[in-house]
Amino acid sequence: MKIAFFDQGSHNTSLYTNLKENGYDVVEIKYNSLNSLNSIKVDFVYPVFADSHLSWITQYNINNNLVGIKQKTADLIKTKDLYYKIFNELNIPCPKVYGVIKCDKNLLYNIPKDIIYPCIVKPFDGSGGCDVYIASDHNDLILFLSKTFLFQRKYYNKSVILQEYVQGSIVSIAGRVLNNEIKVDMFYDIETNSFPYPIETASVYPSKHNDKLTDILNDLKKFINYIELNNYPFMLEVIVVDDDIYFIDFAARVSGTAQILIWHGGEKNYGIKLLNSIVYQQDFEMDSIKPISIRIKPTDEILKRDSDMFRIGYDII
Repeated sequence: MKIAFFDQGSHNTSLYTNLKENGYDVVEIKYNSLNSLNSIKVDFVYPVFADSHLSWITQYNINNNLVGIKQKTADLIKTKDLYYKIFNELNIPCPKVYGVIKCDKNLLYNIPKDIIYPCIVKPFDGSGGCDVYIASDHNDLILFLSKTFLFQRKYYNKSVILQEYVQGSIVSIAGRVLNNEIKVDMFYDIETNSFPYPIETASVYPSKHNDKLTDILNDLKKFINYIELNNYPFMLEVIVVDDDIYFIDFAARVSGTAQILIWHGGEKNYGIKLLNSIVYQQDFEMDSIKPISIRIKPTDEILKRDSDMFRIGYDII
């Protein structure tokens, strides 16, 4: 079986290592040459580091009759504002979205008037905490939008989400849907940098909020059923505030952080087990995972902008 990974640090992941060491034919596809995959015959595209090109992968899988999510599912979750609307429709609590504004010459003129500060600013299809900011007031928001989004080529004609700021504990689930049943592979806490850049700086297993897992899964099941996700991995992040739970992020892919926790926690064959679960619908039991935390090796710039653990490195505790 030939398996494709994208090269945004994929060779550093435990999934890649596990498959490579066990004789699988693994190829890395450069982020800026996705179309090169069309000239390579692969049997499976591993859904990791794929938020920004989920639609492309989905279409490739359909065209080549490969295992993957349905086009309908990909369309429903390809950007944050779309699945926030679904959360609201299903009465799943999530922070209020004040607006979605396009990164063009009119960006600063289209800021909604009903914002309550502080508010969260985040890229339309971003991940990993890159360019996420907590604006304290209107002037602060304008300054950040001007510096970060208005003149960055990568954001040209894309959009920014302005959202209610909810302060609480961030908890993440990494798992998969197997034959319409949710399987939780990792449930852990996320620690973030201080105001105003809420960058992920540490992840800790086990979670301090295990008592919330059942309630989270009840709402997650409604969402999974709505988008018709099946036999595929997912990751979900929520904020816990006392007895309240707010859904804040979802993706149909493998969690990069959870891979590190699982690997260093003692499960060395997660890559193969997950592959067999997705492709052949084989269930599996995780090896016992020891308590573990990972912390990034921060620099000033990283704490402000981007906490990509695979690129900058991390410490195991």
